[in-house]
Order: sequence, then structure tokens, then C-alpha cells
Amino acid sequence: MLNNKTTSFSRNASAGPLRRVLLSAALVIVAPGSVIGCARPLAPRSTAGNGSPTTSSAGGASSPPPAAPVNPAAEARARVASLQSELAAVNAALADKSLGPDLRAELEREAARLRQEMETVRIASSSQEQPLAATATPGLNAGQTQRSKAPDLVVRMSGGAEFDLSKQIKRPVVIQFFATWSGPCKKALPELAKLSRDLDGRADVVLIRGSMSEDEAQDAQAAGGQERALTAATDLLRSVGAGALGERVAVDADGSIAARWNIKAVPAIFLIAPDGSVAQSWLGIGKDTYGEIRGAVDTLNPKPAAAPAAPAAQGS
Repeated sequence: MLNNKTTSFSRNASAGPLRRVLLSAALVIVAPGSVIGCARPLAPRSTAGNGSPTTSSAGGASSPPPAAPVNPAAEARARVASLQSELAAVNAALADKSLGPDLRAELEREAARLRQEMETVRIASSSQEQPLAATATPGLNAGQTQRSKAPDLVVRMSGGAEFDLSKQIKRPVVIQFFATWSGPCKKALPELAKLSRDLDGRADVVLIRGSMSEDEAQDAQAAGGQERALTAATDLLRSVGAGALGERVAVDADGSIAARWNIKAVPAIFLIAPDGSVAQSWLGIGKDTYGEIRGAVDTLNPKPAAAPAAPAAQGS
């Protein structure tokens, strides 16, 4: 929780470049939940029928717009983004080599507090998070004559093998982006494992772990960090009954894969056709999302026809 006072490191910052950094970074906390300078959406101004903003008059002020419904998950994401901005400013101040030892120690404590609060918000929000309204997007939209080519994807899997999407031309590929802190993602993993079993080798399945906290991402990019991040993901799979996917996980430590695939929320699923095009994509998990994926795979790579039964032997 934020203290209802200015933080001591901002009060004690000496005049000069460091104080300007701290103040311009808007780290002065003035009230619980309020940080000077943090970007927050402004309430929309009321408009007249012609679209012009209304103004107060002698007859009274214009009515404020109705309050938007509370969305805990959105509030948590906004809070994490705000904390990340504060942490970035503190880290920038820590880069100043002229800092005195007392001020540096206080900044480091503040950085640790921000990281802890981010993790606390993430854990709390994951237990309350509501699944995204599932939406399916066909790979071929109106007016298109061919589907869009999937972005590049070359990753090292948890089983040790390299996966290169451009070389997977024999069968479809199901790619699911997930986060270890997301409740809906964790709930969906056993269903994905069942889908993988049901497909029986007619489609590859790849899991991409992303949406990592700043500390997790930094650790994953450090020496040995990739292994630690993969181990955390495979441990999660086993804990939710999806251990069969333990060798099908890759890590997006720096967010470059999510950026290339334009991932804005998780879980996000893509079905890639054998020709490398995006056959269909899903955002969020609905009641029959995996049934829809199974049906789409059946279209792209039908089950082999059952062999005819051998004729019964006739008695002599």
C-alpha cells in the first residue's frame, strides 16, 4: 500500500540533476493510490448535441459523465503499468554514479518495494481475473483471396529441440501464448493437453510463455535464466495436470515474440496451416474453443480413413 506522505528519498534528494530526475519522473506520492504525474485516463468531457464540449453556465455546472463500471483486471493491469513506470524512473536515478550511499540505499529499497507491490498485484488479480470474452478470427477475411502468412517463430523448446515454424510444413501447428500468473491461462492448460492427445500427432502444439514481470524477464535473459524460466513453466504444467506438454514450451523473455505476433492479451491461440498461413486465431477461451480448434485441424489434416475390416473366415 502507498503511504499517505511524500517518500523520504524524494524529500531528501539534493538539489541539482538528481532532484530534477526524481521530480520529472513523478515519484512524489501525495495520497494513497495517487501518484503525481502518472498518466491516468481523463473523464470525457460532456458534449452538446452538435458534438461541442459543454461548459458551466450561471444556471449550474454540466453533469459529470456516469462512472464507468469497475473492472478489477483492468485496474490491476493499470496499477502494474503505473508501478513499472515508477520503477523505471527509480532505476534511471540509480544509474547516476554521483549518488551518495544513503540516497542510493533508499532508492534501492524503494525499487524493491515497487517490485514486491507489482508481484502482489499480479498474484491478487490472477485469482480474481475473469476470462476474456472468447473471440475467434478466421484467417481469411472478406475481400481476401489468400490467408496471411504467419510471423516468424524460431524458439528453443523445453525438451531441448529447436522449433522453426517455417519448417513445419507437414501438418498444422497450434500456438498458444500464456502467462504463468494468469488464472484463465492456467485453467486452459489441461484442456490444451487433452486436445494434443486427441489430435494424436495430426498437429504440433507449441506453448509460448510470455507477459513476464520485469524481474522475471531480466532473470530469464541472464546466464542460466532461460532454463529457470522453462523449469518454472514446466512445473506449472505438472501442477495443473498438463505435464504431457512439458517439452512443448518456449520462453519469450524479452517480449519480442509477442510484439511480432501482436499479442495484446493472453491466452491467445493461433492455428497455422501447413502452408504457413494463419488459418484461424482465438483470443480468450470459450466453452468450446478447443472443440473449434479440433474441428479446424480435422479440416486441414483429416483423420486417416479406417482400414476396412478383414472378411470373416468361412468355415469349410
